[in-house]
Amino acid sequence: MAEMDYLIIQIIGLVVGAGAAFSGLTALLSYRREQRRKKEAPTIEDKITALAENLKSSLSVISEIESEIESRSQIVSKLKDDVKRYEKLKELNEAQVEAVAQTIRGEIAGESRKSLWRNAIITFIVAMIFFFLGFWLRGV
Repeated sequence: MAEMDYLIIQIIGLVVGAGAAFSGLTALLSYRREQRRKKEAPTIEDKITALAENLKSSLSVISEIESEIESRSQIVSKLKDDVKRYEKLKELNEAQVEAVAQTIRGEIAGESRKSLWRNAIITFIVAMIFFFLGFWLRGV
């Protein structure tokens, strides 16, 4: 009888162990199937999250494009103004060109005279400073 009890205990242990192994294997297969299903078919929440992220990145790209368009439109308006100015300059006749040239020459000549006198005065002052320094240090 002791052998029979021992054999029953072994069989019960074997059945319990097999049941536990079968239960664990079933849980593992169910988990893997769920993971595979999640990878293959995203849920509505996953789709909404992906859509929201895509919208955010699209908004940032759109704002970058808008700023680029704005800067380029400013450049275009500046170029249009330059073209208008050059067209007006192109329409000047010889008398007008000569008048503009004389005006520019007169401005340059006036600046040359002013800078000549300014340089002469600065040179004279510097020379006087060194003269007096030399005169004063000669006695030392």
